[in-house]
Amino acid sequence: MDVQKKQTLHEHCQSRIDEFMKGDDSYKVYGPYERKDGRKHVIIINKDDQGKETDRRTISYPKLIA
Repeated sequence: MDVQKKQTLHEHCQSRIDEFMKGDDSYKVYGPYERKDGRKHVIIINKDDQGKETDRRTISYPKLIA
């Protein structure tokens, strides 16, 4: 995959993550990870001001990029 396609995919994923997190900017994205059965998923963790985890979401990678 060339650099232009990777950048476009990254921007698309970022906009989809913003939709899932409803504009909250205190989240961190981990992944995509591949499960034993071959499916990919992404983990989004939201933290409060003290750094404590307040919300964790696991989203399938294909759903994120669709």
